[in-house]
Amino acid sequence: MEDETTRQLPAFEARMMAVIMEMRTEMRERLTAIEGEVAATRQAFHTRLTALEEKVDSRLRETQPIWEGIKVQLDRVESKLDVFATDTSALLLETRTDLSQVTKRVSQLEARER
Repeated sequence: MEDETTRQLPAFEARMMAVIMEMRTEMRERLTAIEGEVAATRQAFHTRLTALEEKVDSRLRETQPIWEGIKVQLDRVESKLDVFATDTSALLLETRTDLSQVTKRVSQLEARER
């Protein structure tokens, strides 16, 4: 019986090696497939990203004149507001002066009536 076990051992080892080699081959094939999928996904992502970047650049070129026009208009509004603020300040000062003079005249008129 011992001799038979000893003779079967190399056959068992050979079968185990065959199984291991088969598993190794299968794992290589799976790894190759996964690498291919990752590469394809990466390429698809790169393609989509490039298309998106081109679209954004195109939109920026399309809208740049609009924003430049808006900036010019805002600059005009700002300068008009500055003029308005200056005019309003001058008018307010003039109104205060007039009010002060009116107050003095009313006081003088009230003083005469007494």
